[in-house]
Amino acid sequence: MKEIDWHAIYPDPIDAECCHGYYDGRRPDSPEPSSNRHPAYIHGFRNGRDDAGITRRHETAQQRREAWAMIVAMCSEDAR
Repeated sequence: MKEIDWHAIYPDPIDAECCHGYYDGRRPDSPEPSSNRHPAYIHGFRNGRDDAGITRRHETAQQRREAWAMIVAMCSEDAR
């Protein structure tokens, strides 16, 4: 299968990471992401798993923690 260049599709790197994670999360053979992945990728991955029925929806508090992790990562990248 051809690899998708998410960063070519989405100019915002956060959107690209989130969509890449979502795509991978919907595939049952994709391994769980580790801490080397961007928080936006992990958030997208979990939402993809949820929507595909592979896992249950995460509680609101978990989604809030993931959103804050994305914001912190984005601010850290902007500060460079």
